[in-house]
Amino acid sequence: MKELFVSLLVGCLAWAGWTVYHQTKATPVDVTVGEESDEITLLNTETGEISRSEWMPTPAVDPKTGKSTLVQGMYCEKCRKWYPAPPRETAERTPGGPVCYHDQTRLSLDGPLTSNPARGG
Repeated sequence: MKELFVSLLVGCLAWAGWTVYHQTKATPVDVTVGEESDEITLLNTETGEISRSEWMPTPAVDPKTGKSTLVQGMYCEKCRKWYPAPPRETAERTPGGPVCYHDQTRLSLDGPLTSNPARGG
């Protein structure tokens, strides 16, 4: 019985150590753009069009359609696609920053201003 207890204790400590290691080794990525940047990359969730503009809160209204379809975009280098940025609260809690839904590559706020339609959710 004592051996089982020791084995469980060692296993729990190893798991806790592994978790702490992976949480602390990840480099946080700042995805906030409010006060720090004057520009934002916007992704139209209906058309997939990409544009740059002065910073504004999102979702923003598309002047062409009058609908709130403009969100902050993040770019995946591997997919070469733009995706909607996660909510700020989610991004701040993600170790290492947001990653691509499809290939787990770290997303970037910078990328080409192409109109490749976004895929995924």
